[in-house]
Amino acid sequence: MSEMGRPAIHLPSGYRKDEVIEVKTRIEHPNENGRRMYMDKGYVPPQYVETIEAFYGDERVLEMQCSSAISQNPYFAFALRVTKSAPLKVVWKDTKGMRFEQTVQVQV
Repeated sequence: MSEMGRPAIHLPSGYRKDEVIEVKTRIEHPNENGRRMYMDKGYVPPQYVETIEAFYGDERVLEMQCSSAISQNPYFAFALRVTKSAPLKVVWKDTKGMRFEQTVQVQV
């Protein structure tokens, strides 16, 4: 099983105000779907990233609902129009109630 947590956000370099950029996000998470078996103990309990949200300043700019089909250590990218200097925060929540977040500063 991989280590849980350690989210990351990557912004491109050299963007300008009102430009649409690609935000890349990743989190280390095993994303167990509940269908894998231990050698002698039955099934591995399900635990996977269920929601991903992104906030740019005070505004939520992304909300995703995931299923048990999500991959281990998932990577997501989304488009963002940068209109102001503000924090960009991405929050991952899993089915066991664990919450992981990372914030970067957008500078225009």
